[in-house]
Amino acid sequence: MASNNTVEKYGIVQFDGNDYDHWKFRMKVILDQHEVKECIERERADPDDAFTKKDRKCKSLIIQCIANSHLQYVKDKANAYQMWRALEAVFQRKGIASQLYLQKRLLSMKLIEGKSLEKHFLKFEETVRELKTVGAKLEEMDIVCHLLLTLPKDYDAIVTALETLEVEKLTLEFVKGKLLDQEIKNQNQQETVSSDASAAVSSNLKNTIRDNHNKQQSNQRNSRTSNNSTTSLREATLFKCHNCGKAGYKRSECTWRKQANQTNLDKSEKGQHITFLAMALQSMLKTGETTMRLYIDSGATDHMVNSEKYFSNVRELENPIKIYVAKSNEFLYATKISNINILLKDNNNYSTAKITNVLYVKNLRHNLLSVYRLGKVDLKVIFKGDNVFIMKDLDLLARGKRENNLYQIEFKIMQTEETNMCKNLENMQIWHKRLGYLRNQNLLKLSRHYRL
Repeated sequence: MASNNTVEKYGIVQFDGNDYDHWKFRMKVILDQHEVKECIERERADPDDAFTKKDRKCKSLIIQCIANSHLQYVKDKANAYQMWRALEAVFQRKGIASQLYLQKRLLSMKLIEGKSLEKHFLKFEETVRELKTVGAKLEEMDIVCHLLLTLPKDYDAIVTALETLEVEKLTLEFVKGKLLDQEIKNQNQQETVSSDASAAVSSNLKNTIRDNHNKQQSNQRNSRTSNNSTTSLREATLFKCHNCGKAGYKRSECTWRKQANQTNLDKSEKGQHITFLAMALQSMLKTGETTMRLYIDSGATDHMVNSEKYFSNVRELENPIKIYVAKSNEFLYATKISNINILLKDNNNYSTAKITNVLYVKNLRHNLLSVYRLGKVDLKVIFKGDNVFIMKDLDLLARGKRENNLYQIEFKIMQTEETNMCKNLENMQIWHKRLGYLRNQNLLKLSRHYRL
């Protein structure tokens, strides 16, 4: 009866040889609550009455929490300390064999893609706890390194970012928090991809249904047409175009009317002699997108490209900049400078960014991204194996790979082109109205500097 009361009161399962580590932890808490924990920590050669009383109570609690099948391990023990050590000797053997077994289990542990990271943490920490229990000495940095080794490729970016931090910041709780944040990002990305796939399937299904419906309607119309061809021909001759007077079609279908409208439009354009094009944004979500490949150069002092097509608001340099190259006594000239607008991708969401102060060097062999200039704006460039990462704190901005022993990154270019052209600059009144009734003096300045 006492055994059942103890088990029910504390919710502890009687030890039957399984899960000794958890049973041991619960027992220590119960013994500490009853102020008898010291009885299992040391053995007195000549105990006083107070200690003997505590020892009897400690023995009673231990026995009540052991199943009948395993009481044989403690029946012949004189005190609580001997009972505790007898159980440890059998179920928690300290030694090289136990440590090797647990070390192998820890090194072979891998997080399966798509599985919960929290459950993985529980399994990992349980193994670490068992290792410490059998006598292994593990520093916190060792535990962090083991944890990072268990992660799949989805976490390569965050692992690389963590590797760049100072050792003092890499506590186990900090690393776990960052990994859980990355798990949320990965889940959002998978949900977005799944949603897009579902939408594509739904769209295809709708298109199929619509096509079948259109075919049925077309067959019905063809049937009615073949059956009533004579009637339809007679009815068609009753219609006359109100524009040209010919029979057989309506005014909205008249080809003469369409030609006349196009002729009037051409005449209107010839009268004004202008072409006005508004701003056009080229998005990577549309066809014809522009990409730019940049080679990561740790020796370049500036960002450099060999084409002006990537630029927005290009500016001529008053004094060309001399660019020295690797070959002795040879150099190139940078004649223009501008910014490049790019699109960064994060979990299928796109954000804009700008590479500033990029030099245009006409005969440059490759476009170069300067590590020095990136460092000036607090960005980190990390080279790891065949990959290169550009980080802002712990956020991944861009990643590239190594080809032909050179690290390179491809960016999507968001081109902002503003073209304002006038074929007849003598007609200043048009620009005066288009630019909000700007004074003629300012119009002339714009014409000279921005080539309106």
